[in-house]
Order: sequence, then structure tokens, then C-alpha cells
Amino acid sequence: MGNLFGGHKSKPKQESRVTDADRAVLQLKQQRDKLKQYQKKIHASLERERLLARQLLSEGQSAKSLFIN
Repeated sequence: MGNLFGGHKSKPKQESRVTDADRAVLQLKQQRDKLKQYQKKIHASLERERLLARQLLSEGQSAKSLFIN
């Protein structure tokens, strides 16, 4: 009589296995992203300090501008 309730058979789902290498790659990528964010933060801070030092120099406060970290 065949297949009464018709349709095609679905394929069994494959289990995705996460290997140690996959975990290591993921950790490296996460660390890279964190380093990029930290680098952006440092560059922004450095730029703010440069602008402040320039402003102090233009105002004639060269001694203060030398102490900007």
C-alpha cells in the first residue's frame, strides 16, 4: 500500500561537535577583539591629552602642559 501519510523522510540531524581547536580559535578571536577595544580606548585617551596640552600651550601655561599624562 505504500506510504499512507506520505511525504519524504527527513534527514537525521547532525550533531555539531565543538573541538578543543574550535574553542581555542574562539578564545583567540575574543582576545583579539578585546585588545582592539583597549587600543581604541588608549588612542582616544591619548588624543584628549594631546588636545589638552595644546590648549594649555596656547594659553601660555607651558609648565602645566608638560605634566599632562
